[in-house]
Amino acid sequence: MSSGAKRWDNYNWPPLLKLVHIDHTELSDSTALTGKLLAGLAYAVFAPLIMNVLFCFILIFPYLIDLQIVVQLAGFACSLLALCMIPVWGFANYYFGFRALSAKSMKYCIYYILSQGALTIYYAWMAFGFFFNSNGLLRFFTILASVWLGYSGSMLSIVWALITAVLWLLIVVVETIVWTVFIGVSIFVMIRVFQGSYFGRAARIAGVASKFA
Repeated sequence: MSSGAKRWDNYNWPPLLKLVHIDHTELSDSTALTGKLLAGLAYAVFAPLIMNVLFCFILIFPYLIDLQIVVQLAGFACSLLALCMIPVWGFANYYFGFRALSAKSMKYCIYYILSQGALTIYYAWMAFGFFFNSNGLLRFFTILASVWLGYSGSMLSIVWALITAVLWLLIVVVETIVWTVFIGVSIFVMIRVFQGSYFGRAARIAGVASKFA
């Protein structure tokens, strides 16, 4: 189907809200895989966000009798906020990317790359950051500080500090790996969307020009 024949006002997605038009059968064979990656990236982000909410909730308990519980509660609140907002952002990018591929539109390609690029920066913050709901690689220093500050000379304080540190370390390793994967996939998909939009548009223009040659 040509881009001119597409009914962009035939709203069919998301299934219940039907705010925009997305139909993967309209994609060419060369862009079909990229379309699937777009959809996968948009839906898959729920997994690490839910994981982050769970981890931030778990991290409240080691600090129940500590002033740092305020920081952990703030992190948990931020994780819930992210769970509500980031998927909406991701689905908007999904539409931008799909339209860029389907209509061979450089305008929507630019929308997608700018918006997905900003979202990828958020992924990087989650992979390497250390504040609010980010349990990234730099939390390693928080772990070391936790062990140091938890030491008060008693065996109980040492054991509790070590348990807390191990918990932090496990969470940091898991979140860093998962969000780093999302960074890589996001960059790959942005490249594929650009290729599908730019070269697809160039081929379409060349085809039109050949008719008048």
